[in-house]
Amino acid sequence: MNKDNLVVLKGKTALVVEGTETRFEPNKHYRAIELDKKTILVFGEPFDLDLFNSMFEPLHDRMLREFEALSLLKDNGAPISKKAFTEQMDLHTYGKGKHKLFIGFFGGKMEGIWAFYPAFQGDTKAEFLKEAYSNYEKIILGKMDYIDNDMIQRGNSGIPLSFGDIYFRKEWNPNNEKREIYC
Repeated sequence: MNKDNLVVLKGKTALVVEGTETRFEPNKHYRAIELDKKTILVFGEPFDLDLFNSMFEPLHDRMLREFEALSLLKDNGAPISKKAFTEQMDLHTYGKGKHKLFIGFFGGKMEGIWAFYPAFQGDTKAEFLKEAYSNYEKIILGKMDYIDNDMIQRGNSGIPLSFGDIYFRKEWNPNNEKREIYC
């Protein structure tokens, strides 16, 4: 999967497609494919190019901006060194013995969290760090399979107490306003 095949909704408002009632949530990534020069298919819904460009952006572009804000990129957009990567990582261990799992976190609840999950249960710390850095380098180059397979996740839910996924919490809405755009 290349860097143009995963997109996210711009802004903080949900998008609802009239007629089908398909709902696109902010901060969630969706698969996209170009049908022809004028139509993009996102999550099974066709969008003309102008509407697509006004509503969606490639996840890779957003990811690079977030990595830059977290100091995970050099000034020229290149990956940081493995040593700098491992020093910035907040490494958590879940479980014990041969069933131990490591997850590496970057960021925080306010600026957003990136989590690097293990490929295998029971990996050593060195194996996990090597795999996490390799995945990091590949996604910077545009190989988005690791994000699509949830081996690398993003959210603002905080670091989980037990092994689990991170996610984006819904924004606080005291007046219970509908935050949707229909197209």
